[in-house]
Amino acid sequence: AWSSAGVCRGSRGPWPRLVTVGLLTAPCIPDSTMAVYHCRMPGLVVSVTLLLAATSTTAFVPASAPLCGQGLGRAVAGLKLDTVLLGSSLGQDRRVWRHERHTDALFRMSSTAGKGSEGVGGADSGVRPEDEATGGKRFWEWKNGWRIHYDCNGDSGPAVLLLSGFGVGEHHWERNVPELAKDNRVFTMDVLGQGLSWPTKDPAPGGGLEEEGFEWGFGDKACEDTRAGGLTYSCTMWRDQAIDFISQVVGGPVYLAGNSLGGYLACMIACARPDLVKGAFLINPTPWWGVGPQRLLPWEGGYPVPWWVRPVTVRWWDAIRNPSTIKTLLEQVYSDGERVGDGLVSRIVVPTRQPAAASAFASILCSPGSEISFDDMLAALKEQGTPACLCYGKEDPWIRPVWGYRAKRVLTEAPYYELSPAGHCPHHEVPEPVNALLAGFIRGA
Repeated sequence: AWSSAGVCRGSRGPWPRLVTVGLLTAPCIPDSTMAVYHCRMPGLVVSVTLLLAATSTTAFVPASAPLCGQGLGRAVAGLKLDTVLLGSSLGQDRRVWRHERHTDALFRMSSTAGKGSEGVGGADSGVRPEDEATGGKRFWEWKNGWRIHYDCNGDSGPAVLLLSGFGVGEHHWERNVPELAKDNRVFTMDVLGQGLSWPTKDPAPGGGLEEEGFEWGFGDKACEDTRAGGLTYSCTMWRDQAIDFISQVVGGPVYLAGNSLGGYLACMIACARPDLVKGAFLINPTPWWGVGPQRLLPWEGGYPVPWWVRPVTVRWWDAIRNPSTIKTLLEQVYSDGERVGDGLVSRIVVPTRQPAAASAFASILCSPGSEISFDDMLAALKEQGTPACLCYGKEDPWIRPVWGYRAKRVLTEAPYYELSPAGHCPHHEVPEPVNALLAGFIRGA
């Protein structure tokens, strides 16, 4: 039940602001209370949710929380909050407002932000000579000759690595990179078997089909000269890839930002190599991975692909990679289906035509998850003192905010943000507030 107070404050701009502050019991979290701060503008609501202990009036969010302001870090007795974060309007004029002690400061985003532009701007950030640039795209040769596609933007500032969700490439950050690269060195990367990162040789030759995407990986024996016997498209392999990328390409510690699977990987990386991670910004992170068929099937995703897996792979893969299926799926997880765009769909389809695409899909389905649970990863982040920030799209039908409340229960010092309307991929659907929050986290971590 709400105990709330509504306040309307004037603005120098033409948009009225409605601020609602309230306390309510959180049924999903025993012995706790949430202070929910809604900031409304046309088209978007940003809710800053503070979890409070049942016997305490002090928010768990520290006073230095990015873009939260001092008011959110102080005692909540009296519900006095001095600083307000307002999300962007989804109209033509895209802005992010910050209200601090009745003083308006306007953060103007680039005119192309959020419009689905195909290019990712930014200056070269000092790529090593051994990195290869081909056709405007960068590739880093990882172990076994595997070619990893990545990009880097920004001349100076902290290094930031953006990690994408399952099924999409690094291009999914195109609405965030230009703004973030103004003050940071921003790296994006496709994990192996996604986007444009693929093996250069057939992992198991001899059994492929003629159809695009089915040519490689279905032979009866793994190819020894590429050491494909050790190739498994698992989250553990992707974690190791990211760690090597940070060490060899970036050349030093980074801030990690990950959406969905990318958030899960960010936690794995931070737990395995805390010395390489300055902070983790988690956007609707999936709290599980590798909890499906591999628990029942006698195969853990390595090559060669067993004969009994192949018929299922052919049927599923052809259905899943259909453009209409992809668009329908995206429209279900975005709160505004119009924000998806045909460009995103076509860029997701392109990698499905890679020769090893179908065999990689089969491997991903059956590869094991992390050795430790997501909850244990969060606990490890807290114990080792890795700064973290939680950001959730409220309308996500998959990773609903209750998972964010659960994560916040563990990461008591981490700021928690809920964006609405926004679905599973807030960084792509409503990039302006996500950009502002991430930039503030980097400054304050």
